[in-house]
Amino acid sequence: MKLPFLLLLTVTLLTPCNAHASDGLDVRAWLSRPGVRMLAVELYATHCKPCMKAVPRWKRLHEKYRHQGLRLVVIAVQDPGGICKNPGWNPDDMVCDSEGHVAQALGAGDELPAAFLWSWRGSLLVRKGHVDEVEAAVERELAALPRLTLDEKMDDRVRPLLRSELSRTDKVTVLADAAEREALALIRAESAMVNYADKTSCKLGEQLAPNSLLKADLVKSGRATRLMLTMYSADTGCLSGSASVYWNEDRPDVAVAEAVGKLVDSLRTGVEMPGTAIKTAVKETYIGEKEDDWSMKVDTGVLVTYDSEPRGAVVLLDGKLLCQRTPCTRTVPAGLHKVEMQKEQFVAKLESLRLNSSNKSVSWKLVPDFGWISVRSEPSGLAVAVNGKPAGKTPLNRRQVAAGPHQVLVNDPLYFDRGKQVQVERGEHQEVELTLKPRVGGLVVQAKDLAGNDLAADVYLNGERVGETPFSQQVIVGQHQVLVQAEGKRWTKTVKMREKQVESLVAELDVGEPPIDTVAPAPELAPEKPSEVGDRERLFHLGVSLSEGLGVVSGDLFRSNVQMRAGAWLKWHWLRWEPFHAGVALESPNAWMLGSGVAIDLVAGLYLRTALESLLEGGSAFLGVEVGAGYAFDLGSGWLMDAEIDATYWPSDVSAVQIEARLGVRYGF
Repeated sequence: MKLPFLLLLTVTLLTPCNAHASDGLDVRAWLSRPGVRMLAVELYATHCKPCMKAVPRWKRLHEKYRHQGLRLVVIAVQDPGGICKNPGWNPDDMVCDSEGHVAQALGAGDELPAAFLWSWRGSLLVRKGHVDEVEAAVERELAALPRLTLDEKMDDRVRPLLRSELSRTDKVTVLADAAEREALALIRAESAMVNYADKTSCKLGEQLAPNSLLKADLVKSGRATRLMLTMYSADTGCLSGSASVYWNEDRPDVAVAEAVGKLVDSLRTGVEMPGTAIKTAVKETYIGEKEDDWSMKVDTGVLVTYDSEPRGAVVLLDGKLLCQRTPCTRTVPAGLHKVEMQKEQFVAKLESLRLNSSNKSVSWKLVPDFGWISVRSEPSGLAVAVNGKPAGKTPLNRRQVAAGPHQVLVNDPLYFDRGKQVQVERGEHQEVELTLKPRVGGLVVQAKDLAGNDLAADVYLNGERVGETPFSQQVIVGQHQVLVQAEGKRWTKTVKMREKQVESLVAELDVGEPPIDTVAPAPELAPEKPSEVGDRERLFHLGVSLSEGLGVVSGDLFRSNVQMRAGAWLKWHWLRWEPFHAGVALESPNAWMLGSGVAIDLVAGLYLRTALESLLEGGSAFLGVEVGAGYAFDLGSGWLMDAEIDATYWPSDVSAVQIEARLGVRYGF
């Protein structure tokens, strides 16, 4: 069905008004204050009868909604008779507009009364209205303002701080969670529903339903942690606001305050100001159905790749988190955007870029917010502390530090501390070289013979010759070995040097005994290695032993008879070869053992032996392998006593395993 219509082309020129309507009214400043959710501005004059008639209604409106965030500013427009006196409703502020500049800037002209209402987010809700329009708009705005419920999975470190900061700014209403609502049900008859802001507390029995969900996440970003706030609308399910800041483990309240400030800013739309409308002449056009061309205008966006050197930077687009780490690729609306990259220990970079099909790659090299320090000392190997914290030992090579001043200190108990304060610029390498002065005491050494005569003797300190007696010298603190030698005789002593104290030593030398060919090092510095001495080292040994043991033959347990064995062996260092040994079973004369083998003898005399055994019994020969371990006790004069345990296995037609304990004596040549 065709509907004729008159198409009117009306050209309207709008003159925008700055958020500072005049020096006496700063709308943006009012809306930024904590606790201010709406700002009402009423233009009036005492000679305006409708203005004065509305005074009681303005007073009731102000008193009713002040605790819910409504602020009222009254502007006396060209009212010399009223002398800008308080109209009687106690507004939050009075502005004298004697010249009418504020009224003109707001586009009210001479129209009185005229009222304006702004939401804290910047929207102009009422333009040149009256008190009844303002009241209706206030109720609508209070119903539409964000009423937050906090995500139940929120970190316990964040939740109380977040509630406190949101209550302080008082731009949104924070409702009680499920657990708190259950507790409040018990006292509902006596208390209003708690929402963490007395200024917006509910009336008795009234319950507010949340219309937004606020989530807070602590997200790892490299070695740093970021606090992410995301607010979702319950009506649309879409993201309505977000904020991202670095998490401060030491001052979490500061991080939460910064995040809430960013979240609130993301909800602002900019202050909308009224303007002056100038209408042109009305132009008539045709009557009937107009045919026009329709084109599909869909902004599919542009695919942009983000990268950084080094990689792993956080990317923000227009103040909102885009990527948690580079490299990444995201589709964004074409046009001018503020792109920011942040990475721990690097300077954040922010630029305004026009992203389109010809510019769809952002790759930045981030400037390091750190430098390096290398520390060398004389002597080397001393402890280094940077800003009071241990950093290793010298030489310390290219230790990464934040840009700025740093204190480098090298210390050691044997030396006086030495340090230096350096300024490290971004990307700069500072080298610090320090020479430490030792802490010293005094050492005095004299030498005497047994008759008390003074001697000229060589003095050695820690194995190094340092002079001759009489000797005196400063020596670094700590423990030292002193050796005094004269005419082949020596005297040693360990001394502990203390700072600024003198140790006096007198060495008594018996110069009558045979001389010593060489100077031996101090025992602590070059301890002598004990050598093997005794009769275990004799080359050729003869011995006899007696044994008793148990054995298993073809699965039957039997008790072996007592055996006696005689043998001879040669020994060279740890290797012992037994070319021949023979044995006889004392209870069975027809059983003989013959064999030969080698054994390994350890330093202490504990040895493992292996030998090839031959068992002759009843005219039959059985070959077996013997393994043993034992210890040789040195009895002196060439005699040794052996105690060992042997195991012998004969893998013949009648398999046998025998374990025996052996005790014997041997004599070495």
